[in-house]
Amino acid sequence: MLKIELDWNASDVSGAWFYPVLTDPLGNDYGPYPFYNSIHYSGCSKPQYFMFENPQPGEWKIEVGAWTGVTGVRNFTITTKTEKEIKMVKREVFMTHNRGIGGPSFVEVYLPEGDTFDTGDVKKVKISVGCTGVNCIKGHGAVTISVPKDKAHLLTDQIDTYFWNAFLCYGTNYEGVQTILTFQKAVEIIVGAFIPAWAGLAQTAMESILDMISWLQTRDYSYGSGPIGPEWTDIDKYEIYSFSYSTGSIYTGYACNRIEVTLPVKLEGRQDIPIHIHIAYTWWDGLYTTKYVGHEETITFKPKPDFHIDVASKKYFYDTDETAKVTIDVTNNRDEDTEIWLGVTFKDPEGNEYDIPLKHAEILKGETKSFDMKWIIDKNRNKIVSTARQQLGKPYEWGAEGPDSFDCSGLIYYSYSQAGINIPRTTAEGYYNNYCDHFSNIESLIAGDLLFVYNTSTSKIEHVGILTANNTVIHASSYYGEVVEEPIKSFWNRFGRIKSQYWPEEKTILGRYEIAVNCWKDAGQTDKYTDDLEWEPIFYVYNLDVVSPTTSSPAIVGDPSNPAEFNAKVSTGLGELGVCLLPTAFKVKIGGKPAKFQIYQIDLNGNYYFKITPPVQDTEGSYDLNISVNTGEISDYDLESNAVIYSTGGNIDVVEVIDRSGSMSGEKIQSAKDSAKLFVDLMRINDSIGVVSYSSSASVNYGLTKITSETIKQDAKNAIDGISAGGYTSIGAGLRAA
Repeated sequence: MLKIELDWNASDVSGAWFYPVLTDPLGNDYGPYPFYNSIHYSGCSKPQYFMFENPQPGEWKIEVGAWTGVTGVRNFTITTKTEKEIKMVKREVFMTHNRGIGGPSFVEVYLPEGDTFDTGDVKKVKISVGCTGVNCIKGHGAVTISVPKDKAHLLTDQIDTYFWNAFLCYGTNYEGVQTILTFQKAVEIIVGAFIPAWAGLAQTAMESILDMISWLQTRDYSYGSGPIGPEWTDIDKYEIYSFSYSTGSIYTGYACNRIEVTLPVKLEGRQDIPIHIHIAYTWWDGLYTTKYVGHEETITFKPKPDFHIDVASKKYFYDTDETAKVTIDVTNNRDEDTEIWLGVTFKDPEGNEYDIPLKHAEILKGETKSFDMKWIIDKNRNKIVSTARQQLGKPYEWGAEGPDSFDCSGLIYYSYSQAGINIPRTTAEGYYNNYCDHFSNIESLIAGDLLFVYNTSTSKIEHVGILTANNTVIHASSYYGEVVEEPIKSFWNRFGRIKSQYWPEEKTILGRYEIAVNCWKDAGQTDKYTDDLEWEPIFYVYNLDVVSPTTSSPAIVGDPSNPAEFNAKVSTGLGELGVCLLPTAFKVKIGGKPAKFQIYQIDLNGNYYFKITPPVQDTEGSYDLNISVNTGEISDYDLESNAVIYSTGGNIDVVEVIDRSGSMSGEKIQSAKDSAKLFVDLMRINDSIGVVSYSSSASVNYGLTKITSETIKQDAKNAIDGISAGGYTSIGAGLRAA
C-alpha cells in the first residue's frame, strides 16, 4: 500500500478546484474523475492524498488541474514499501457517489494516535465528513458518540473542529476563504451545545436543526442503519453526547467541503474500551435528490500490551535459495524487569507453520531488546530442520531410527525421509563417504546440510548432526542421552551435503510469508504475556523460472544468419503481491549474446510473456537461453540449456491426426490435444501444419497451411482446442482425410 499526499501554497495554484491526475509507469491514469482508474482519492480540499493498494514501481507523473486549467506538470519517483513501513490507522468507512457531477462524498473515522493506551491516557478520535466536487455534503449534520462510563470520559471542553470550503475562492489561499464565508470564523461550525443526551433524545441549542436530530433518533435512513442497542439509550452505563453542525445555505452550490471534528477521550483501566460513533448528514446527488445518510461504527481502544513487538526483514524479497534474516525488537511495557522465552513461528503461503527455537532473555523495564533470526526458505530444507527439532528431548538409542528414539545417523535418515529425500539407512561414516559432496568449511553449508565429527586417532567419521539457519546443530547425542540442539563446537570438523540426485523436484512455495511472535512466561510455553503482534507479513519469496522454451521443448528459430522470432513464458511467483516488473529490469541472452525482446502480456499469476528476436549466430546448433531480472530488490536468473535451436534443415509438412472417438473422453482427449499443440510450438517458419480428427467420420479441422508467423501456429492450436470426443472409431477415415 502507498499513500501520496499533495499540498501547496498560493503561489503553486490559482484555482479553487484541484484535480490531480497521476500516471503510473505503464501509462495508466488515476484521479478523481469517473473515467479514470478507481482509487481512493481524498478530495479537492487541502491537503489531498491518493492511496494505492499495489503501486507500480518506477517513475510517475503528476498533472495538477484547476478550474482555470492545468497549472503544472511535475515528475517524481516512487518505490514500493513493505506493509509494515506504511501501516496506517486511517480507515475509510463510508462512501457514496453522485450521478457524474463532481467527485465522491465520504465519511472517515480514524485514530491519529493509534488504538493502544495506558490507563489515564487521553486519545483522539477524528471524524471527517466531506465531498470532493459539486456540493454533495450540504445543509446540516449530526454526530453522536457513546462511551462506557466506567472506562472512558469524553472531554467536551477540549473538542477541536476544522472546516474547509473551496466555494468562490478562485485565486485565493486557505486564509482568504475565511473572509468570504458568511460565518465570522469558518472553524465555528459546531452550533449545538455539548450536553448529555436524555432518554436517547439529543439536546441542541439550535431549533433550526432539531429536525435533523429528531430524524437521527427515528433511525429512518436512505442508506445504512440507525443507532440501535443499549449504548445509545442506557444513560446509566454510557455517556451519550450528540451535537450538530451546519454548513449554511451558501454552501449548496459548487464547492468542496470538509468538516473534521476531533474528540478527546480519557481512557481508564486495563481492558478493551469500545467507542460507539454515529454520523449523519444530508447528501445531494448533484442533480435531483437530497437524501439523509447515516453511518454507525464502533472503534476499540486496547490497553498497551505487556510487550510491544516490531519485526523487520533485512530484505522484502527473497529468492528460493536464500536465507531470510529477520530482526525482532521487543519492548518491555511492564512495571518491572521481566524474564521471557521468545517464540517465533513462520508461516508459508499454504499455511504450513515452522517454529524457531525459543530465545531466553531478561528485558528490563522500559528496555527494548533485539533478537536476530535466520530462516532457510527452501521447503525441503525447512522440513528437514523442523522434523529434527520435533525430536528434541527424545532418548538416544544405538541403532534406533525413530520415531520414539534415535542414534545420530538414525536422526539423519528419519529427518530426511520425512522431507521426501530418499537416502538409505546407513552410518555417519556411510553418509559422509557415499552420499555427500564435501566442503572445506562450514561457511559453504546452508541449513539442512550435515556436520560430521572426524576422529583423527581412528581416522573415522564417528558422529553426524544437522545444521540449522541459526548456526546451531541438532543431533542425537550419546553424551547427553537424547536429541539436543546446541551451538556448534570445534569438534564438528567435516562438512557435507547430500548429493543432488537424492533431492526431490518439489519446489519451494512462492508468495507471502508471515511471522508470529510470542513472549512466553516459561520454557514449557504454558502461559504467555500479552503482546501486539499476531500474524504479520514479513517477506515475499520469488523465483524466476523459464517455463518455455526448455531443454526438453526447445524453440527452433531457423537460419543462424536470419533467425525467426519466438515466444517465451517466464514465471516469477509475484502475482499475489501485484508487483509489475518493468521490461527494463529484464535481460535476455542466447548463447551468451544479448537478444532483443518485447513483453506483450503479464497475467495475474506473475507470468511474463516475451516475444524474443534471437541474435545472429555463426553456426547452426543448440544454444542456451538465459533470462534474468534485476530491480535492486529482486535479482534472479534462469538458464535453460540448449533451449534455442538454430538450423537450416529442410522444412516439413505435417498433418496431425487426432482420435476424437468416445473412448477418448475426459483426460485422454485433453492429453492428446496438449501433445498436438506442443508439436505445433516446435515447428519452424516455412513448415506447414494441418489438423484432422476422426470418430465415426473424419473432419479437416485446419487445412494444411504454411507457417509464416506465430499467428498461423496459434490458429492451428485454436482448431485443436475446438475438438471434442464422441462417437465410434474410424481410423481409416482419419488417415484418408489426412
